[in-house]
Amino acid sequence: MARRFQQDENDGETKVDMSPLIDCVFILLIFFIVTTTFVDEKGKQMPTPDSAAAAEPTDEESTVVMLEITERGEVLHEGQAVGVGSVQTLIQNSPKGRRSPVVIQAVGDARVGLLMRVKEEAERSGAETISVTHRHGGS
Repeated sequence: MARRFQQDENDGETKVDMSPLIDCVFILLIFFIVTTTFVDEKGKQMPTPDSAAAAEPTDEESTVVMLEITERGEVLHEGQAVGVGSVQTLIQNSPKGRRSPVVIQAVGDARVGLLMRVKEEAERSGAETISVTHRHGGS
């Protein structure tokens, strides 16, 4: 036990052979390149500002029931004032009926209570998709 660790007097440094490590990295790289699959994600083409102004609304865009709630407590549909009670009728009479997406947009400091009543009416009509948004500023 007198000899613990002997080092050659000629060899002052310990050397590490890096070539097996590099070979292993290249093999892993080739493996991952070969096994990688690429997914072609399909999406909707977004119009640019120039083409959006010239384009007419698509069938999907024209069937959206857009309701706007103003700061004065008015409920507007296509610029026309409508009552909260007529929200169900608007949705049911839209081209796609209950499948038409409904967008409720509160403008500025619109009342939350009115927004909730309009949303409840849209839910009662059986609308499948209801979105609520907020826009700053006046109508």
